[in-house]
Amino acid sequence: MNANPLLDVSDLRVSFSTPDGEVSAVRGMNFELAAGESLGIVGESGSGKSQSVLSLMGLLADNGRATGRAVFDDRDLLALPRAQLARLRGADVAMVFQDPMTALNPYLSIGAQMGLVLRRHEGLGRGAARARCVEMLEAVKLSDAARRLDMYPHELSGGQRQRVMIAAALLCRPKLLIADEPTTALDVTVQAQILELISELRAQLNTSVLLITHDLGVVAGHCDRVLVMEQGERRDYGSVDQVFQDPSHAYTQKLLAAVPRIDAPGRQGALPGGDTLLQVDGLSVQFRLPADRWLAPRRQLTAVDQVSFELGPGESLGVVGESGCGKSTLARAVLRLVKAHAGRVSLLGRELLPLKGKDLRMARRDLQVVFQDPLASLDPRMSVRDIIAEPLESFSPELGREETTRRVARLLERVGLEPAHLNRYPHEFSGGQSQRIGIARALICEPQLVICDEAVSALDVSVQAQILDLLLDLQKELGLALVFIAHDLAVVRQISHRVLVMYLGRAVELAPADRLYEQPQHPYTRALLEAVPIPEPELERGRSRRLLGGDVPSPLSPPSGCAFRTRCEFAQAKCAAERPALQDLDGTQVACHFAGEV
Repeated sequence: MNANPLLDVSDLRVSFSTPDGEVSAVRGMNFELAAGESLGIVGESGSGKSQSVLSLMGLLADNGRATGRAVFDDRDLLALPRAQLARLRGADVAMVFQDPMTALNPYLSIGAQMGLVLRRHEGLGRGAARARCVEMLEAVKLSDAARRLDMYPHELSGGQRQRVMIAAALLCRPKLLIADEPTTALDVTVQAQILELISELRAQLNTSVLLITHDLGVVAGHCDRVLVMEQGERRDYGSVDQVFQDPSHAYTQKLLAAVPRIDAPGRQGALPGGDTLLQVDGLSVQFRLPADRWLAPRRQLTAVDQVSFELGPGESLGVVGESGCGKSTLARAVLRLVKAHAGRVSLLGRELLPLKGKDLRMARRDLQVVFQDPLASLDPRMSVRDIIAEPLESFSPELGREETTRRVARLLERVGLEPAHLNRYPHEFSGGQSQRIGIARALICEPQLVICDEAVSALDVSVQAQILDLLLDLQKELGLALVFIAHDLAVVRQISHRVLVMYLGRAVELAPADRLYEQPQHPYTRALLEAVPIPEPELERGRSRRLLGGDVPSPLSPPSGCAFRTRCEFAQAKCAAERPALQDLDGTQVACHFAGEV
């Protein structure tokens, strides 16, 4: 423990008044934070992480109440008058929120929002405030900082908006920075950049950091100590090395066991044999966009650019890449949910792209999808029975209601739910249970192929592990072929036989999973893998990584030649002049002019 901690929280309790009575969100929380130290607060959704820190900032909802003590720099934050707490926020204590798009004002330019902080807390004039804002944007490595000040939040990418949030929070050089899930919605490459940036600024400014996250790999590499929460209570607390190596509570042990590791072999068996189930050849998807100025020609965006792959019965293909690389559009084109511009898609030897009307509808019996957000994809007005039965009633109306209901009940049990849940509605289930309902709906017609589009990205790590176990068990039992789209490369390794890496709509590498993870051939694949944190403190701190800089170029004006060349440290003149084709290199298909040489 610290003799004179910067922040000393004792017996913190947070509760909310509701029509059904008082709900306790945090129960008797205790922790300390020293100057310049980083404390990670981890736990699953609903554990009380965010409410703990929001109470310190005086940002609880109107029906919320916090008691206890939270002494910051000899001042009890919970006892301060609102006016004093408002002066403290932004000056001595600052916060980076989870979603920068909702935290930034869409009506104000970046410069106007950042300038408000300096004028309020330091009384700077417009010119001096603008100069400080440019300086801080440059400190967070945002290119062309002066021009960014005149832009609005919607004109920036997710990673750029998060850098703006961090810059705004650090303008007054606060003693404490609270980061609430600052990288949850970001690609793994941008996440690595943001976390490295926070660590660098923490060292430069001697700022203490409270990092709230569900990612134990992030905590392993960027925190000194860790606090584990469950149901509003503290379960484990201590140094990162101590908690990771010898967790004292069963809940912490369960969390650590559920974390997928990128350095662990996949859980799939040998690649199944058999004829080709799905064949995709040269698939391209283009969208026509409005002109950007009067009388100019309409613009064309190529979302998927000549992608080819095959999938056998019982095989899992992982598809990875940063946001905007075309993963979901590729899946939707295979499903005929968006129109393909060129190429061929064959399922069981039958071409899908020419099909129309009834023929297309019947072909979809063998081709199903599990979406990212289970609650958004389930009709809130339909019971669980009707949601799962709907495809079966459409494709097999001869079964009758009683037989259909029996099949739905049996399938509910297979996905880990109870037949008693038949007459409940989606809002009565948790996220993990809702995703199981979505999986049951996809499987009710016994399809040959299921496409999972970010099916576990919104789930807690323990629920994520349960869903992965379920998919693997069902695949072995039913012989399903899976296309598994995700941005979490550690999850993809666990479930995939082969992995397809996409960049700006193009396939840049395709290989068996273990080979791709152990011997990546494309520089982009290596950059993705190096950015993934490992939930082991000593190993994570000792890794040498070359972080991928910059953002994905606009698909409206992709670079000539190799699309990755603008971010590749090995790029040469040939990369700008000639587009590399996929070539076989010891069992790996890779699109790089210098594969095997760099």
